[in-house]
Parts: sequence; structure tokens; C-alpha cells
Amino acid sequence: MQLQKRLRQPGQVTGAGGAQLTVVPGRVGDCKGWERTAVKIRWQVDPAQVSATRIEVSDQKDPTRKVFAAAGASGESESGDWVAVGVQFHLVDAVANSDLATYTFAAIPCVQL
Repeated sequence: MQLQKRLRQPGQVTGAGGAQLTVVPGRVGDCKGWERTAVKIRWQVDPAQVSATRIEVSDQKDPTRKVFAAAGASGESESGDWVAVGVQFHLVDAVANSDLATYTFAAIPCVQL
């Protein structure tokens, strides 16, 4: 039960120019049945500095980025049940084509409590 509670906690990173990238849940479990999850991603940047954003996704095994979502200065999107350890979400300034923030998924060890 404590593992479920810990897995629901958000992960957040603040990047260039105060860009905020939040992922819920923020980690995945390191045990059978908990190693993949669906997530909700929210982002926000200063609209005076960045007018268009996109979220790109990559994996440590395959660093090729794919566009996951696109929006203005803020947005929200949900993934399917495929997010695992090593998956990275990149918040990108779509006009300047530059990274603003990156969130990398880590695991919570599964232990007997």
C-alpha cells in the first residue's frame, strides 16, 4: 500500500527561464506489475519569453525524440500505459527549437514493508 502512495507522488523539474514540467506519477515501480504506468504531464513557461512549446519523448535505450504534444505557453497531456524507467520528457521552445526542461523517469525499489 505504501508503494502505491509513493508512486502517486508528482515529479517536477524547473528549467530555463523558470519553465515548469510536472509529471504525475513521478516514478515507476521496480517490480513486476509496477514497471510501466500512464502519466499526466503539465507544463508552463513565461508567455513573454516563449510563445509555443512542444513535449518530446525519448528513452535511454533509443534517444531518438518523438513529438508527444504541442501547445502555447502551457499545456497538459496524458500518455498511455508505456512510461517506464529511463523514459524522458523534454519541454522544448518550439520556435527556438531549444530545450527548456527534461524529466527522466526513475524507479522506486520494491521492498517488503
